[in-house]
Amino acid sequence: MDLKLDHINLTVKNISESMEWYKKAFGFEILEGNVQHPDEPWAIIGKNDSMICMYEDKKLKLASEAGEGEFHRIYHFGIRISDKSKWDENVRKNGIQVMYGGAHQYPNSVSWYVVDPSGHEIEVSYSGGEALKFGR
Repeated sequence: MDLKLDHINLTVKNISESMEWYKKAFGFEILEGNVQHPDEPWAIIGKNDSMICMYEDKKLKLASEAGEGEFHRIYHFGIRISDKSKWDENVRKNGIQVMYGGAHQYPNSVSWYVVDPSGHEIEVSYSGGEALKFGR
């Protein structure tokens, strides 16, 4: 059986700000949603076969605002890109802050770590168009 990541579900502090950030950073477009819902705005955004479902929770604490154990979060999730030069251009053009001092070279890929407006960490990886190979 073949598997691939279908979607990630995130709570976000501001749905409009988050949707715009993901559009600028990765080209995600809205697929479905109700961003005007009075109690819980939500959206599904995507590009190609990648999707992120998000709903707004204004009382969400960012990791930097919360004490230990006061929040739930994804440590990070990964998005694989196919064009390093377009990513570099996007980072420059949109002022995307890359964490941990910049790109990290791994044996078969390079990764950049960024944070969305709600504090979710994302590993952006590039493997030269090759499928990643892992040795044991």
